[in-house]
Amino acid sequence: MQGKITTALQPRFPNIRWSARKEKVAEIQAAVLSGSGSGLEQEIVQYVNNGLNYSIALNATSKRDFQTAEPTFRRFLSSFTMLEGGKSLSDSDRRAAQVARLKRLASLREQMGQLADALQLADEGLSIDPNDAGLKEIRQRLVSKR
Repeated sequence: MQGKITTALQPRFPNIRWSARKEKVAEIQAAVLSGSGSGLEQEIVQYVNNGLNYSIALNATSKRDFQTAEPTFRRFLSSFTMLEGGKSLSDSDRRAAQVARLKRLASLREQMGQLADALQLADEGLSIDPNDAGLKEIRQRLVSKR
């Protein structure tokens, strides 16, 4: 992994210090690529599962901005759900995945204090599944905060 950094990334981004490591992220084995330097703080978490490659990145222009966003990034990683490779998804599976995604995003926006955005995401999820108890709870909480 470190060899790819030396041959591919370092020549293209000479002012960025790159590192790569394997570690468990949110209890799942991953490859983690970090870049730090003038105008860039970056962490890319890559998972491979059942033939599917997931690459999730946090990018910021300063260490301070990176550190501010990192707790939300970690919460997102801990709630991330991988699809089963090779499985044909039904419409019901796709709707359930969309609702789960919107629920995670609404919760993250709420934690970031972006209540209007969070409410919009909750409403979008409820338009797909009006009976989702988690989204109903999020919506009720958001409305009471207004």
